[in-house]
Amino acid sequence: MPASTKGATSAAPPATAPKARHALVIGINQYDDAQPLFSCASDAERLGELLRSRGYRVDKLTDGLEATARITRVQVMTALRRLMKAAGPDDLVVVYISCHGGRDPKTQRAYLQLGNTPTARLATRGLALGTVLEQLRGKPRWVAVFLDVCKMGLGVDPEASASAMYNEDNGGGFALLAGGTRTQQTKELIEGGVFSTALIDGLAGAAAEADGSVSLSELARYVQRAVARVRADKVGLDHGVDQVPVFRLEVADLDLVPPAEYVDLDPPLRAKITDAAFSPDGLRLATASEDNTVRLWDPDAGTQVLTTMEHEHYVGGVAYAPSGLVLASCSADGVVKTWQAPGANEITPGAARIGHTTKVAWHPTMRRWAVGSNDGIHVYDGDSVCAPIRDRHLRGPEDFVWAVAFMPDGRLVSAGIDATVRFWDVDAGTCLETWELDGPIWAIAISRDGTCLATAGTDATVSPKLVNVPRLWDVRTRKELARLGGHGSGVTAIAFAHDQRLIATACYDGAARVWSASRLTAGDGSPITVTMAKQLVRVGTGKHVERPEAYGATFSPDASRLFVGYSDGRGRIFRLAAR
Repeated sequence: MPASTKGATSAAPPATAPKARHALVIGINQYDDAQPLFSCASDAERLGELLRSRGYRVDKLTDGLEATARITRVQVMTALRRLMKAAGPDDLVVVYISCHGGRDPKTQRAYLQLGNTPTARLATRGLALGTVLEQLRGKPRWVAVFLDVCKMGLGVDPEASASAMYNEDNGGGFALLAGGTRTQQTKELIEGGVFSTALIDGLAGAAAEADGSVSLSELARYVQRAVARVRADKVGLDHGVDQVPVFRLEVADLDLVPPAEYVDLDPPLRAKITDAAFSPDGLRLATASEDNTVRLWDPDAGTQVLTTMEHEHYVGGVAYAPSGLVLASCSADGVVKTWQAPGANEITPGAARIGHTTKVAWHPTMRRWAVGSNDGIHVYDGDSVCAPIRDRHLRGPEDFVWAVAFMPDGRLVSAGIDATVRFWDVDAGTCLETWELDGPIWAIAISRDGTCLATAGTDATVSPKLVNVPRLWDVRTRKELARLGGHGSGVTAIAFAHDQRLIATACYDGAARVWSASRLTAGDGSPITVTMAKQLVRVGTGKHVERPEAYGATFSPDASRLFVGYSDGRGRIFRLAAR
């Protein structure tokens, strides 16, 4: 793991790493003379979006479930030539193809069946795998080919060996990873192709090294294991999944995903980081910790600024006022405090104890702020010059309120162990509506336009259902819009980016994930599109070392950075793609 340095990112990739990365993703659902497929195009779209988020220049050739035009050999060959023309000698090229396929029974050569390929004339009207590989022997040193195509295997074509020799002669590497052997059919499930889903998850971070990089060899091992799990579970058995992905790597391993860039807080804290908030101008980061402190950091350098702000017990929540001049914090002994953020000076004189407090949130106009606790919600009046005055105690939840947030229109939203989401009119002190969900809720977030609510939780004995999957809801209709699946344990934090195009989650398993929300306009009840862009690197020094839990995920105002805190006191500021 790279050492933390002031103002520096993770270790640079080796000198032999590709200068640039290019990808072509092809997914064919519709055929004139074969049964339609339902996930090839969507799998290609998902993979293309993921690779684009990881710095690839991506071209795609896909059809939809209702497409009338067929994808032809001419289109595929044109796309391959365009790809190779754009790539330089020091670049990496990735080609992904998902479609029908088969083998000529006479020659055993592998062929792709295109949209207009007659099944009976596969060997004359299809596209030979060898022809594809021949097209990829151009300028780039590094080439990786992923095939979610029936009966592909490693191919018996001499073109595969010729490709490997070509890349070796040019000081690079060649790899081919196919979804099954020469005799196997690849399978589709509800979430997508079995092989493609494992491939996407691996590239998204499940196959990542400690620094966030993904190598072809490690990706192949992950895909093997993931497909084997599906093959052995009930769903796989019911659908006849018998795939055994095959892997051919020649000459050198391939650096498919570069290391994640991040800055570590230096020095790390002595105890768990429970919560965090960026200042509205993005120049400061505030953290709350179980070492009883609130601290301010320079997010560029990862170093603490000003003095440490102290409580007598561990601090669970921290939030900046919209002005950026005031911080509010709350601790487990029931003390809530406000601080002048520019100087880290306490404003609150003799704060009263109100019970075990959890999280804090500011009203959008800064006229008040709210604190969750074990006996409901406490609401305070106050601004940048006055000490806060508690003026409301909202009762109703039967147990801890673990999350509070204000809507843009001033309504307060709370959630907690009793598995409810409640909307409050703070002025009247009344609960406007209550949603009953499947299990305890640890975190909530509201989109900037107020149309979408995100909830996240964990397993608990009080609920018969697992609630590890964060959910997005239409606030107006209560309709569930999306589920963010993939975390392996309870989700401790969820956050929207200011521009509503990204969502972040953090989990007990130590993983933080960033999701792409391409159409977050749910006010009219229409579904939104959410796909996982990347899984951020976990802290830890090895694959088998127990990794600390992740907490406090929060975006910078411009969504160029994401902070994640950990249970061992480390904090990490990830640098995301430029927005």
